[in-house]
Amino acid sequence: MLVNTLSKFEEALGFLSQPLPYLVVDLETTGLRPYHGDLICGVVIGYGDTRFYFPFRHEGEGGSTNLPIEYLERLKPILSRPDTAYIGWNYKFDIQFLVAEGFLLPSKIEDIMLAAHLMNENEYVLKEGKVQFIAGKPKVGYQLKRLSDKYLRNGSSLEEQMLIDKILERGLASTPKKAKGAMWKLPAEDVAPYALDDVRLTEAMRDFYTPHLKNWKLYDLWLEVNKYCLITAKAEINGMSVDVDLIKEYMTETEGKMSELQEQLNDLAGYSINPNSPKQICNLLGTESSNKENLEILMEKGDERARIVSEYRQWSKISGTYYQKYLEHMDNDCKIHTSLHLTGTVSGRLSSSNPNLQAIPRKTDVYKVKDIFVALPGHYFVQADYSQAEMRIGTSYANEERMRDKIMRGADMHTETAEELGIPRDAAKRLNFGVIYGIGKVSLAKQLKIPEKLAAQYLNKYHAMYPGFRQLNKKCEAMAEQRGYIRMWTGRVRRYDNYNPTHKAMSNLIQGGVAEMMRVVITKLDEEIPEIKMCLQVHDSIVFQVPIDGFDEYMKHIRRIMEDIPSFDVPMKVDLEYGERWGRTRKY
Repeated sequence: MLVNTLSKFEEALGFLSQPLPYLVVDLETTGLRPYHGDLICGVVIGYGDTRFYFPFRHEGEGGSTNLPIEYLERLKPILSRPDTAYIGWNYKFDIQFLVAEGFLLPSKIEDIMLAAHLMNENEYVLKEGKVQFIAGKPKVGYQLKRLSDKYLRNGSSLEEQMLIDKILERGLASTPKKAKGAMWKLPAEDVAPYALDDVRLTEAMRDFYTPHLKNWKLYDLWLEVNKYCLITAKAEINGMSVDVDLIKEYMTETEGKMSELQEQLNDLAGYSINPNSPKQICNLLGTESSNKENLEILMEKGDERARIVSEYRQWSKISGTYYQKYLEHMDNDCKIHTSLHLTGTVSGRLSSSNPNLQAIPRKTDVYKVKDIFVALPGHYFVQADYSQAEMRIGTSYANEERMRDKIMRGADMHTETAEELGIPRDAAKRLNFGVIYGIGKVSLAKQLKIPEKLAAQYLNKYHAMYPGFRQLNKKCEAMAEQRGYIRMWTGRVRRYDNYNPTHKAMSNLIQGGVAEMMRVVITKLDEEIPEIKMCLQVHDSIVFQVPIDGFDEYMKHIRRIMEDIPSFDVPMKVDLEYGERWGRTRKY
């Protein structure tokens, strides 16, 4: 029902005020950026066959008026009840907008998109029946309409396309992609059927996935992942403060360095040259490619021009990829709210975008990006890093006694491995880190820049001394081939097909195991120490903001929870650092 009169609003509110066990919710918004002025346009709330669309900010001509904006306030108690489960598709997106408009964070959610990801992490996007690829990898997608078409066979994508066509015909957007975000420009009467159907489809997909989740013994895991989703929503909402003055200072420094390097390159070339032009640089250096690898080869030969080009590009990247982007993404309070994705990887590990805060390089004289992030008043940044998490979990799975002994003794495993095998320490380090991913002689030879024959010798020596890893590799691959999937220690499933070779099964088991450990630990930290604020998860480390008052006690609790992982017989070790800025932390 389109709730476009006050009498209809009171009728809808009366129904929704009942003690209902769940509500299905979806929003229409004026854009995708709740921290940059985009707002809620309309709210859909449903229960069973009863669904309501509340319009508040439609701008389309020829339709009825919106509800008074103050009536949005009256929906707040409906959408914040502690005893109600709020069901949605990618509901974390809706939570951002609701919280931005003063709604409370819900206590319990059921995100059906997360169920879709648990049931098939290889949900490929097809075009004319063929899998689409991005950067050589199959493209996956978790859009409600596409998956409802696939599994419910209801043609809902055609209905969406009709609405998009209407927006394009009226000149309200220039492309189909932009049209999808311009529905608020249509009258509520045009959008309501589409919006109401989204809620219907979400509930239908919940009914579709639930028995499959239970059959695969993934239902309880899905409920846990929903809790994790709420924690990541809080992390996004909290954001991370940036020092704008320092950003501008670093950008000025960057411009000076680039100008200086430009002059040096021009002098060596004897003419004006653009360091960002691959063609011009190839001509200057007499090479077919000016990529990073080729520049490094030339620098090893002492080519000063290659060094200058490489350094110039680093300074150029730091300004455009980081500082400028951060200024664009920060809100009016100088905070960055990155998007954390639970369906962005096959393992369940979080990914980050808008901007990507997981891809910040280690601090150097050039890359000082983390310095610009400052802790909240009365807080420290704390970075908690698992030490050798993948090696520890891999050793546990492989039941590799010799490596377990090294870990338990706190030995320098790379030095000891080098001495045992009679190989360079760098080679031992590459082997220790690479063997748990099934590294072969080709990759090892490339990494170490040695002949494949020598790399094969290193591998044979290693596997003779540490046979457990090769045995685990064979066991995982055989299991993946026989069943078509493997399970992580929490029950999460990794599936294999033509695009996901089974020889990666051991790597998936270990990486997925670490990802699951991070999820379990972060959930426990949130439950037991709600005072600390998670900001970010970067692979096997977590960034928090921790109150200074009672800091030592908080740190003890963090270490205790993160190191208490009884599922593995090799203990976990956590390194803690803290500081007023993310880039200027010190060991705790």
